[in-house]
Amino acid sequence: MEDFGIIPVGAQGCGCPLIAFDCGGVQDIVSSETAVTFNEQSVESLLEAIARFERASIDAMKCAASAQQFSEARFDAEILRRVSAVVAASG
Repeated sequence: MEDFGIIPVGAQGCGCPLIAFDCGGVQDIVSSETAVTFNEQSVESLLEAIARFERASIDAMKCAASAQQFSEARFDAEILRRVSAVVAASG
């Protein structure tokens, strides 16, 4: 479990669909269009997720596009926007 989930973001950025434990940062990073999740850390739960993954048709381009919400360019733009808003409001 990761609180952000840099590994899932990196994998999805490369177009890789995921099988992920539905906890922590994964909940904010993946969707049913880009991953198959499982809720319990057990053999049975993981096997069921693998079976669902094998039946799923997850588009690599959707995975890569989803990861772009965490890109450096977006981060920089959001920081600048927020700092500018604070500066403008203060004076």
